Amino acid sequence: MKRFFALLLICALLLAACGADKNAPNTIRDGKTLSELTETVRSQFCEEYGAEEIVAMPMPVDRTYLSDMLGIASEDVAETAGWISMSIAHADAFFAVRAAEGRADAVTQALADHARALTAQYEVYPAEGALERARAARVLQKGDYAFFICVGAGEDPDCGAQVQDTIDRIDALFN
Repeated sequence: MKRFFALLLICALLLAACGADKNAPNTIRDGKTLSELTETVRSQFCEEYGAEEIVAMPMPVDRTYLSDMLGIASEDVAETAGWISMSIAHADAFFAVRAAEGRADAVTQALADHARALTAQYEVYPAEGALERARAARVLQKGDYAFFICVGAGEDPDCGAQVQDTIDRIDALFN
């Protein structure tokens, strides 16, 4: 009888452990991938603000961009999704990185450094609206995930409010 209860307890613990990952804090809800999450946020943003894209002239972010432009080592990246603007006149960017185990703080720091560099760049080269977007840029860390959010849609956008709205949308897609 003791063996039966011990086996039952082990089974219950295994079931609890398997189910815990789905609802663990700072994990994406409903088993969505990082690409699906960024696409969902992009779609919601475009619908809300009547924009064609969340980023002007979007180019997908990949490991090469992260390494060459932001100094994030390829081995620090497990997955990436999102876009940056191909135009020098636009500071726009919305992308996410799922860091390799134990590397989330380093990735987040590199994104924060990028935000400061982007602001400095547009203080020297003040393309229309780019400086305001760069100043409103935010980095969000959720567990192993780090997001770079530098958006603004419409004429004379409230970039800070649109960035916060984007953060709220991301938060809603996480446990």
